[in-house]
Amino acid sequence: MEDKPIAPAPGAQDFLEQEWAGLQGLRQTLEACFQRHGYQTVETPVLEHTDLFLRKSGGQLASQLYAFTDPGQNRLSLRPEYTASVIRAFIAHRQAAPLPLRWQYVGPVFRYQAGEALRQFTQAGVELIGAPGPRADAEVLALAAQGVRATGLEQCQLVAGQVGITLWCLGELGLSERLRHALAGQMARLREGVKGQEALMEQFREMGLVEAPGANLGEAMSQLGEREQEALIEGLLRETNDDFRGRRSREEIISRFRARLRGRDRLEVVERGLEFASRWSALSGPPTDILRRAEALLAEFGLEARALTELKELVALLDEDALGGVDLALDFGLARGLAYYTGIVFEVRHGLGPNGGPLARGGRYDGLVRALGGIDVPALGFAFGLERLRDAQEAEGLEAAPSGATPQVLVAPDSAAAYPHALRLARSLREDGAIVQVDINMRTSIANREYAKRCGIPQLIIVDKKGKAHRSEV
Repeated sequence: MEDKPIAPAPGAQDFLEQEWAGLQGLRQTLEACFQRHGYQTVETPVLEHTDLFLRKSGGQLASQLYAFTDPGQNRLSLRPEYTASVIRAFIAHRQAAPLPLRWQYVGPVFRYQAGEALRQFTQAGVELIGAPGPRADAEVLALAAQGVRATGLEQCQLVAGQVGITLWCLGELGLSERLRHALAGQMARLREGVKGQEALMEQFREMGLVEAPGANLGEAMSQLGEREQEALIEGLLRETNDDFRGRRSREEIISRFRARLRGRDRLEVVERGLEFASRWSALSGPPTDILRRAEALLAEFGLEARALTELKELVALLDEDALGGVDLALDFGLARGLAYYTGIVFEVRHGLGPNGGPLARGGRYDGLVRALGGIDVPALGFAFGLERLRDAQEAEGLEAAPSGATPQVLVAPDSAAAYPHALRLARSLREDGAIVQVDINMRTSIANREYAKRCGIPQLIIVDKKGKAHRSEV
């Protein structure tokens, strides 16, 4: 029994000549666009310490890592995205550089995803490090729009949300830091209506973030002295488990119990926060209309409209000229899977792509540099998925832009004696920039013409034993 051929790994794919040329053409188009805006190319390792991606990225990315321990007992991961790696490189090499720093990158990333989704794909993006405020946001969003237009795509939309405003509003409504971050990352669930709210409330209860209905233990505890609190905690624990201590000391158990009580939000506060977040997440559409409706919702909940000041400034900067004709929409329910975003978040969407995913994603992550051990500087960026860009081009009927318009030639000796002359001619043509194949199979001129036609080589040069070249178009 013969061995079966080995297929590509799940979520990986081969790119043959034309497909690879199309991706390389996209890469070169985006690199040139980014470079015209002053973004210089950097490259980071495919392998990084796993902790780099766990420290600030959130649970969703952690579940998608290709992580392992190498023979040297180092916990490593294949790069699942570029931002954390680029910031690590900034901390290691460029913290003393003049800011802002503009970097671009392109290369493969790896994420485990269920089903038929790609698990190895190519990102091309930028990071703007050391620039706060709406003008920096506008530069990066406009660059994303101009990048997608440079690829020839027309049926695109730039959709922006604002995580920072959402977190501020939830904080003003009284939600704890942990709960408001958990809620801000689940905004899409709230679009399911009452069902989504109930599911999130149950999830937050299971996480120990919400007081049980009717419970008022935390408030009662706050009225007791320290010794009375300790006695009450020990009594409660003994009622549920005679051997409650396990490996922890008495002091550790009491400290953890107090922390949990302090970390639970009151039920009525969470319910009001969910009501606000549900209505906030439903605000999606043209900027002028959404900003007007957002102001009204803030007023209804007793929140100040100044929260929208910077977003209004950003929208004013992103006029049609800045976006190259790409439509802009606001969507306050937009939430990214990475936990490090602190401000503007956005996507470039396409209406015809067969896989349905955004062509690009990005946002502001002002706390990431500090979280990874660097100085406290603001930053933001985005990345395109090249495979999704190519899918969108095909959906619009666009031909792939080849990587370079280099002439291709087939040089064919008509005899063994002509072969050295054919090699000399091929070397000369290559020095002039042509892509040249030399016939090493000694085919007939008819067979060479057929070979060139099948390979898409437009020019055939037959070389005789005296070194004379006979050119013809295929």
